[in-house]
This record gives sequence, structure tokens and C-alpha cells, in this order.
Amino acid sequence: MNKIHRDNVVALRIVVDNCMGKLNLEAFPSIKIKEISSKVFQIAKEGKVLSSLHTLFDLFSETHRSYLRKRIELTQLYLKQLKMIAEELNSNGIEYYVFKTIKPFPYDMTDIDLLFTDKVSMLKASTIIIGKLGYKAVSKGTYSLTLRRTINGYDIDVDLQPGIYVGTLGYIKVIKLKEVISELGYFKESIHILRPELELAVIAGHSTFKDFSISLANVMHADYILGTIDEEALLSILRYNIHLVKPVIIVYSIVNALKNVIELSSGKKTIKPGNHIEALIINQLMKGRGNLVIPLKASVETYLDTFQAFLKYHEYGSLLEMIKLPSSRGIGILFRRVKLLPYDSDPINV
Repeated sequence: MNKIHRDNVVALRIVVDNCMGKLNLEAFPSIKIKEISSKVFQIAKEGKVLSSLHTLFDLFSETHRSYLRKRIELTQLYLKQLKMIAEELNSNGIEYYVFKTIKPFPYDMTDIDLLFTDKVSMLKASTIIIGKLGYKAVSKGTYSLTLRRTINGYDIDVDLQPGIYVGTLGYIKVIKLKEVISELGYFKESIHILRPELELAVIAGHSTFKDFSISLANVMHADYILGTIDEEALLSILRYNIHLVKPVIIVYSIVNALKNVIELSSGKKTIKPGNHIEALIINQLMKGRGNLVIPLKASVETYLDTFQAFLKYHEYGSLLEMIKLPSSRGIGILFRRVKLLPYDSDPINV
């Protein structure tokens, strides 16, 4: 391992250990931490966990500190607004679930995602959030509504959905799952959050169907969930959403890749990837990336498998919505990677 890769691996471990509350800078006696502080900052920024670096504030340059202050302030604003929204929805007896928003470590929130089980509940919630908290509707999709409020110069966005969608494709059958696993979520500190098995399914689904990439924050969150998961509940979710089996396997491979690279910082000389996905993700991690591109082969296979699953189980509505997906951002990324559309910027080669 050359010096660049070694520094990248150490920077990655600092970010991960710091998020998990187990950072010990004395574990790196041969590394001058301040010399790799820019790499730590870059990985955390790409990985959407800059907010976690408040404990390492003195390591960074004044330019980075200025950016970090703003990011932490924005995260705190989001958390305060989330608590206020939850309080209003709780007091009005509206069933909702926060998802893609809360993680077991400080996370760079860019919006608040609220899941409802029907459009009526979603519209009631939007009326309350607009009327009581001063938000305004700024965007309306087929299955989503975005509300916004500007506070101290920051735009705070709240996305409301009557289901779990990528574009117009509802890729998780929320109502059916409610019948099967009973509880979709639970209260934590007066906020109704999605149960971890479903959160894992959402991380896997959005990463493979929409973004074709996964942030370090979501990899760490998936790792945390896998360590505490109700396996029976996860199997039930996958049984009724068979097209999510491969995405979950992909995320599992990415989690293993992260663990393998972290082991290198502990003195392990070599690592042996379990499959081609792990190998390509390890390559990206060694290069110091905090946002990881899903390997092209895995992306294509996932779409083909999903297409076949919808055909097999006669889910023609979902099949039609999947065909419409080329208008979405994720499919645009996929088409660029297979050279069906031009790149707006240089692609990441994996």
C-alpha cells in the first residue's frame, strides 16, 4: 500500500470511528493527523457526515472550519424543525414515518423525508405543516410534495410521500407490509421513525434504482442496521418485494468492503474481496471517496432482475412505471455510464 492509499485509509477510518464514537487518534502514531485533515474533510463531505466532525474542529483550516460551522448550524436547524413537525403531527394523530433522515450518528441532512400510508394523511400533514409552521409548497410530483421554509438564510425542505417511490415507481408495497409485519415503525424520542429492516430496504432500493451510488453515511447506517436487525422481519419484506433481494445483497457487499478497508488501517497487510462488487468498492475507498458508485454490472443486473420479477408476478403497473423511469436522475446516470447519453462532467470509472 503506497503512501497516498495509506493516508486515504487512515482518513477513512478517522471519519468512520468518529461517527461511531470510538475514535482514538493515538492509534495512528506514524501519521500526522493535521497533514491529512483535508482528506478527512473531503471524505466526510462526500459521505454526508461533515456534521460529525464537530469533535475534531481544531484539526482543520479556517476555510474548512467556516464551512463546517455552517453545515453544523444547518444540521441543528433541521433537527429542531423535525422535532417541531413531529410534535404537530403527533398531536393531531396523523400516522407518519420519518425515513432516509435519521441515523445513529450526526448526519448532513438535506431534507426531511416523511412517509404516509395514504394521500389523505399526507395532505392533512401538509396542511398542518404549512398552517402551523410557516412552510410553503414549492414542488408537487405525482407521488410527492415538497414544502420549504427559509430560516436564517437556509432553505429547510420537507418531502412528503404516500409511499416509497423512485420517480413514479413504488418499489416497496407499504400497505401490504403493514398487514404482514404489523408495525412499520416505532417512536424514538417522540419521533415516529421507520423500522430498521425497512430503512435498510430503502437504502438498498434508492442506491440501486435511483442514485446508482451510496454515501458513506448510508453504508455505515446499513452496517449498524445489519448488526441489530430482526431477520424474520427483513425476510418478510423481501418475500413481498422480491426485486429488493439483489439490492440488499449489493449493500451487504459494500458494507463488507468498508470493513475490509478499515482493517488495513489496523495493520492488516492484504484483503481478499468476496466478489467483484467488493473489489470495485474497495478500489474507490482506497482512492479516498466518500460517495461510492455502484458498479455498472451490478446496476444493469439489478434492473434486469427487477424487470423479470415484475413480469413473473404480473405486476404490470410497476412494470409500466419502470419503463417510464428514464426521465429520472438515476436512469440518466445509468444511461451515461453505458454511453447512451453524453456526460455533463467526467464520469467515475469503476
